[in-house]
Amino acid sequence: MDCIKSCICGIKDSIEDTVDDVTENIDDIKQNIEDVLDNVDDVKDNVHGAIENINDVKDNVGNMIDDASNTVTDIASTADNIKIIVEESVDAVKDGKDIGGVINTIKDETSDNINNIKNNIDNTVDNVTNIKSNVESSVGNVTNTVDLAKDTVNEAKDTLNEVQDTVGEVQDIKNSIVDGVSEIKETF
Repeated sequence: MDCIKSCICGIKDSIEDTVDDVTENIDDIKQNIEDVLDNVDDVKDNVHGAIENINDVKDNVGNMIDDASNTVTDIASTADNIKIIVEESVDAVKDGKDIGGVINTIKDETSDNINNIKNNIDNTVDNVTNIKSNVESSVGNVTNTVDLAKDTVNEAKDTLNEVQDTVGEVQDIKNSIVDGVSEIKETF
């Protein structure tokens, strides 16, 4: 009777140990799955951030193109204003009877063109400043995108490690069950 009782207690202990091992391993697998899900969420966030950065760079390039176009337009307008000043000065000299009248005519007829040139130069400076700012912003966005890509690679590595851990935990469950069955068989 003591032998049977001892045998049953041994079986019970083996089963309890196996159940404890399996429970621990299942908890580890559950944690690994949660970690994988967190990594997937992080990867999604990184991809979303990278897309936003790419869109910002695209917008910055569009703005730089607009600013460069405006700069070219301002330079062309400045050239036209200078041409008009020269033409008006030549006409004033041709038509002028005295030097005072020539100077006043040149002054009157060129003041608007001089103001236009000043405005064109101011606009050109603003456009160049905008281009510089857009380039700096684009560099920042590209840097952020590279950082997000690095983070995504690291998350993928972590996910792979978690999956490998999960495979190991499943193997441990299998081994615990096999060991438990072997102990029960040895008892008989």
